[in-house]
Amino acid sequence: MIHLLLCLLNDELHLVQDALLILLRLTAYPEIIQILAISSLCGPLTRHLLCGIPELENIVITIIGNITSVSDSFGTSLIQHGFFNSALEIFPSSRNLRELCWALSNLVVCGEYAIIEIVRVGLLERILELTTVNDISIVIEAVWVLLNTMIAATEKQLDALIRGGIIGNLTELLKTGNANLQYIILDGLNKVLNKFKCWKNPWEFKEIVIEFIGDHNAYIFEELIMSSNEIVSNLAYIIMANLYHEESPINFFDN
Repeated sequence: MIHLLLCLLNDELHLVQDALLILLRLTAYPEIIQILAISSLCGPLTRHLLCGIPELENIVITIIGNITSVSDSFGTSLIQHGFFNSALEIFPSSRNLRELCWALSNLVVCGEYAIIEIVRVGLLERILELTTVNDISIVIEAVWVLLNTMIAATEKQLDALIRGGIIGNLTELLKTGNANLQYIILDGLNKVLNKFKCWKNPWEFKEIVIEFIGDHNAYIFEELIMSSNEIVSNLAYIIMANLYHEESPINFFDN
C-alpha cells in the first residue's frame, strides 16, 4: 500500500498509471476494498481526476465508485478532500460523465454532509442539466444521483430539494417513454414518499410534492398506471394513491 501511495504521489505519468491500474484491479474484491478505504488515498485520487487524460480520468472515477459503493467513511473523506470541486471542474467536457454520475450517486448516500457539499459547490445543478442530454445512459446515471440525494436527505434538506425543482424535473422525464428510466424514477419517488411516513407532518411534504409535480403533469402517473409494464404500472398506482388519497394502499414494494 505504501508503494502504491508513493507511485500515486509521483510526477512520472507511467508510475501513476501503473498504480491506478493496480488499484482498479484490487477494487474488484470487496474484502480488499475495506483495506483500500483509507483517507490517504483521497488526496491523490482527487488530484488525478484533473489529469486531463480521459483514460486515466475514467480509471480514477471507477476506483472511487467501487470503493464508495462499500465504504461511506471513504466517501466522506473524499468529499473533505475536495472531490466535488474537482468533479465540477471537469464538467461538461469530460468524456466520462456517465461514470462520474455513477460515482456521485454512491457519494451522496454518505448523508447530510455530502448533500450540503454537492449543493454548495453547485454540482447538483450541473447534474440536473445532464438530464436533458440525448445520451439516455448519462440521463439514467444523473437521475440516480438526484434520487439518491433525495433518499439520503434530512427532512430540511429534502424540503429544499423539492422546492428547488427536482421533483418537477423527474416528472418531466417520465414522458420519455423509456420503461427502464420510468421504473428507476417511479421506484425512487416511491422510496422518497415512504420517508414521509415517519415524519411529524407527512401530509405537508406530500402537498409540496403535489405542488411541484403540478396539475399539468399529474396525468403522467395516470397514464403510467395503464402501462403494459406491470412494475411501472404498480409503482405509478402506489404513488398516485400515496399522494392523492388519505388512505394509502399497502406498499408491496417495501422490503
